[in-house]
Amino acid sequence: MSVTLAAVDRYSWLPDHQQHVVYSLAHADDLIARTGQLVLDYTEPGALELDNIRSGDREEVVVTGVAPLPQGIVRLAADALNQLRSVLEHIVYAELTHLANGSLTDQQARSIEMPATNSADSYLQWGHAGPSRQAGRAATRSAPARAHR
Repeated sequence: MSVTLAAVDRYSWLPDHQQHVVYSLAHADDLIARTGQLVLDYTEPGALELDNIRSGDREEVVVTGVAPLPQGIVRLAADALNQLRSVLEHIVYAELTHLANGSLTDQQARSIEMPATNSADSYLQWGHAGPSRQAGRAATRSAPARAHR
């Protein structure tokens, strides 16, 4: 894949060590767009069955049936979320590596990993465990102060 001069100028505000994120976010954006198109197609007439129920001078619309959600929607949405999670991991890894002058210990590198969890509580429990905060503190303590461009 070649990078055009316009693309380089467009993202020149982004530090060199974070340039990779542009391509990863473009991929996630494509997955989200594809998911959205499938959702749009799914919501055309026929996805929901509705009935009108009259009661005196009131009328209610009740959902009586829902077509199964196509697996393509579920899979593309999951892929997009996984890509965004991965982007966060890569941004943190690149930033800490940059701040640590190019290297992290194995423990620091492993502690940056962001798990996919089944519930908000599991994610919060992981977040309170502290290894990634410790890695960040250790990397930034060992790095000299420098300004981003």
